[in-house]
Amino acid sequence: MQKYLLPLTCLLSLFFIFSCGESEDPPTPIDPNTDPFLRIESLVEQLEALEIGVPDNWEKTRDPVERAAYTRFLISIGRIPVSLDLNDIYTEDDVVQAEYYRAQLVKRFGDIPEVHTFTDNILRNALAIYPTDAEIKAFEKAYAFLFPEEASKIKPTHSERISKELEELARIRKEDPEAWIEHNLARLIKEYGDTRDVRTAADFMGKIELGQTITKAEYETYEEIMKRISPRIRTIDQVYVELEAKSQLLIWLSDKEQCELKAFRWAKEEVISFVQIDWLNLDEEHEFCQ
Repeated sequence: MQKYLLPLTCLLSLFFIFSCGESEDPPTPIDPNTDPFLRIESLVEQLEALEIGVPDNWEKTRDPVERAAYTRFLISIGRIPVSLDLNDIYTEDDVVQAEYYRAQLVKRFGDIPEVHTFTDNILRNALAIYPTDAEIKAFEKAYAFLFPEEASKIKPTHSERISKELEELARIRKEDPEAWIEHNLARLIKEYGDTRDVRTAADFMGKIELGQTITKAEYETYEEIMKRISPRIRTIDQVYVELEAKSQLLIWLSDKEQCELKAFRWAKEEVISFVQIDWLNLDEEHEFCQ
């Protein structure tokens, strides 16, 4: 849990460890029912309006987005006292601790954009979402603003280093897919536990990665498992797996999905991380969509 207080090098590296999942989904119109950050805001608004309540055992709520919202709300009404000591660790739950750390920084620096930019990225890590390049750069600027003395000791090449790490993971994915599959299994186990469901999902993702034949029953089982263990968050790898599975099983894909699948396949062949695909410019005019 001390990671929240580590130097920028450690904080940034946390965002790109395989166990943290991959990037946000390819950009689509934001839906408050699926976007984690908008869901948190929406839930907090409902809590403030007394439309919903905080359950007695909220700390054990399976949905991490709900735990984040409950934490933010309970802090706002004083139910969770906040210490100014940044070494004070409130909980071992990364999601709850991210919101607690946000409140600590608001107390210390005020309710300013830099605090939220900084802690949003910590929350992304806790939610197993990779930050985009723009989010990394914004995080670096916020870090330098909030902690200039520590940031001054950090070399200004972290974005480049992170890019190299992503490129290395992409290389492993192409040259040694079995090793990549092992990394993916380790990521899923860390996030959701070493259960039969998790291993079944990982096995299915491995078959997709290796281009092996799948059945519709296997795909449906995989989908059911992911909805159970990760009902609100879809990593970019999950999007890829779903598209490849649908394509193999001849399940209808929209024009947008076909375009995205071509982009995924191109990235794998060219040894480019899915995170580094220019999703924002992947529209109907793009060559992948022709």
